[in-house]
Amino acid sequence: MGRCGFAWHIQGIMSRSLLHFRATLVLLALSTVLCLLITWKHQVLTCLVLAILQYQALWSLGVRARWQQYYTIGLAMSILEALCVRRGIWAYARPFLGGVPLWLPFAWANVCVFVRMI
Repeated sequence: MGRCGFAWHIQGIMSRSLLHFRATLVLLALSTVLCLLITWKHQVLTCLVLAILQYQALWSLGVRARWQQYYTIGLAMSILEALCVRRGIWAYARPFLGGVPLWLPFAWANVCVFVRMI
């Protein structure tokens, strides 16, 4: 394999890796939205599914060390939403604590993973 063949081989590996990365991000985004649309009334089930989706995405992408950061941001965003709910800006149909659903930190954590990986 000549010099040009080797570069083409490396480029093929890189493009497959990039394709896998993008596909994982798209699947995370779509599955998070579908999970919320289908299971939002069952808060514990929604939390479990969102946590599994995030773990699967992080494991697939090879980024396992930042899960604490994602859940901290998810919790902070949920507190911010609770303040907005308290002020009457919006409301949730099935609130759990502070006017927000139990699954909200998990949803924000998945959004954080998605945005961070872009």
